[in-house]
Amino acid sequence: MRRTREAEQLDVYYNNMLLMGYADEKLTLDNLVLKKRNGLWGVVGYTPDFNTDLINNNGILKIPKYVEWIGDGAFIQLKDLKKLIIPTTVYALGKCAFQYCDELTDVTFLGKRPRKIPAELFRDCVRLTNINLDYVTSIDNLAFSNCKLKNVTFTDNLKKIGNYAFENNPLLKVVLPNNLDELGTGAFNACWNLKKIVFNQTLKKIPVKTCNDCTQLISVLLPQHLEVIGASAFYGCSALEQLYLPNTLKRIEACAFKGCLSLKAILLPDNLNRIDYVSFADCAALQKISIGTILKTLEPRAFEGTNIKEVHIRANSASKETIKGLRKLLLNGGVLKKGTKVLGD
Repeated sequence: MRRTREAEQLDVYYNNMLLMGYADEKLTLDNLVLKKRNGLWGVVGYTPDFNTDLINNNGILKIPKYVEWIGDGAFIQLKDLKKLIIPTTVYALGKCAFQYCDELTDVTFLGKRPRKIPAELFRDCVRLTNINLDYVTSIDNLAFSNCKLKNVTFTDNLKKIGNYAFENNPLLKVVLPNNLDELGTGAFNACWNLKKIVFNQTLKKIPVKTCNDCTQLISVLLPQHLEVIGASAFYGCSALEQLYLPNTLKRIEACAFKGCLSLKAILLPDNLNRIDYVSFADCAALQKISIGTILKTLEPRAFEGTNIKEVHIRANSASKETIKGLRKLLLNGGVLKKGTKVLGD
């Protein structure tokens, strides 16, 4: 990578300090503790006087241009930090580097350098509301857990969102870019303010707990070629009234829609062959379902706590034996009860 003039000048300064015996493997400059790694300068900590510098600068920290990387936990629990500016000279960020900076509200990445957001980088920055992610290529586990982000924009540069990356944020809307290759477990878990999520069309499986306990979620746009909805993916989405399931869907895993109290009707697609344990349990408003004849596995209590009054079996050209087998499956699965109305094509 091309180094800055400031970093090269720091090399000269450091070498002179070594010759005079005033430095070892670490160097303190501007109340930052610096260390050289693979020939590049990085921040590994700060001195007690650094907080005074921050206060005098109205809580704004602009990382110096001689810094080329920031180490793990370098600024963890830094008090008085309100605004962070990271220049293009910083090519790598360490895990937990700004964790528990509970007064931090704004983060700005300068330039167009591709960025990787490591695990827990801003975890528990409970006032963080503004950040630009335009050139971010990956967001690792718990990176923004327990922040206060309401609006984030993902671009096609983004390839990965890790486990619980945005859990417990007041996000309003999420649109995942089509270039996204990896979506981790619980990425938007407990985002209690989330109203709408649009999944990227390349996704084949909605991961476990993706929107678990998103209690205000009312709009979900699933991928057209989706095959699996993971366990607890929409558990406790109590405001969700309707949902279109694509015809490519083959399996709904345990607790996927458990506790979706407002869901009134569901059309289960023709290619669906497995519904796992308590998938639709406690969907108290659910009264109607429409189902094809491919279904082979309906685990116990899948529809426990629902109020199903009408089942539409889309028989198409299925044999009487196939329909009879499906009826038995629905009966054993607790879908068909005394008084349940069964309709067929």
